[in-house]
Amino acid sequence: MKKTDVDGRITIFRGTPQDVGIKYATINKTEILNRNNLWLTDCFKHGFRETDLIDRSAQYVAVAQEITPWLLEEAKAIAGVLEVPSTLFISSVALQKLTANMDVLSSDDECTSIIAVGNATKNGESILHKNRDNNIGVQSVYEKEIIYKGKALNRFIGTSYVYDFGTNAFINDKGIAGAVNAGE
Repeated sequence: MKKTDVDGRITIFRGTPQDVGIKYATINKTEILNRNNLWLTDCFKHGFRETDLIDRSAQYVAVAQEITPWLLEEAKAIAGVLEVPSTLFISSVALQKLTANMDVLSSDDECTSIIAVGNATKNGESILHKNRDNNIGVQSVYEKEIIYKGKALNRFIGTSYVYDFGTNAFINDKGIAGAVNAGE
């Protein structure tokens, strides 16, 4: 990693979806492959085939193509570094949060998001917090800015499990914060 890639605290991902995907996968290849392989093994153990997984993720892919096409391009770049089929990798990204009943993901995996605003805080500031209650895994904190078709998208600081290149909690450069609870 070049010195300019880190600001002293977090990794910075900035560039096209392909640039960001390649860099993210290069740094996190082992962890992403380990988790993805565990998940796929569990799916196959439960009788799913690769085509089943790809078919089940078709609606996700259609929606992502319409509203966040750069996410799919980033996923394809990650799959290239991992040397796995992009359609299967994208299906695993789409479906992993929805299969908590499978052995690999069936710990008491829960998360709690807390929002406090106005009089609920000492100085009236807004606070957003996300707590991972039960599942221990390698997580990352990063800054990301995607340049898509020559336009910079909202830059944000995010956190997530390393195998999930999306974000579980974030705050963007406009001051908007959010947290994702999968709701299994």
